[in-house]
Amino acid sequence: MRRRRALLALVGAAVGAAAAITACAGAGRDAATYQGVYRAGFETQAFWPADGAGPYWVEGDAKALDALDAAVKRANGGSPWGGVRVELEGALSPPGKYGHLNAYQHKLRVLKVKAVLGPPDDAAGARG
Repeated sequence: MRRRRALLALVGAAVGAAAAITACAGAGRDAATYQGVYRAGFETQAFWPADGAGPYWVEGDAKALDALDAAVKRANGGSPWGGVRVELEGALSPPGKYGHLNAYQHKLRVLKVKAVLGPPDDAAGARG
């Protein structure tokens, strides 16, 4: 009986620790508004903020990502690859390794596409 209680206590502690780690891993900055260039391409979903930070790996719910994909297609003659200037509502992750080959220091979880601002300007296009 003692072993059973000890085992249950150990399992409970492990589940609690896993929940705490998961909560911390998902934590990031509060939602904010970002303007910049979103680019989609081969193994790329990246956002370059207008303030020069980034790039950030992009994730989000299906509705937000569908809106970004549609904006890219409209701005690039129907191609799913290319860039578009956008205003997004999203939450920035803590520093870490994100995206394809862990090449990004942050990920931006897109909550909403607030506006599509047009094609990328030359400077942003050159970076992305």
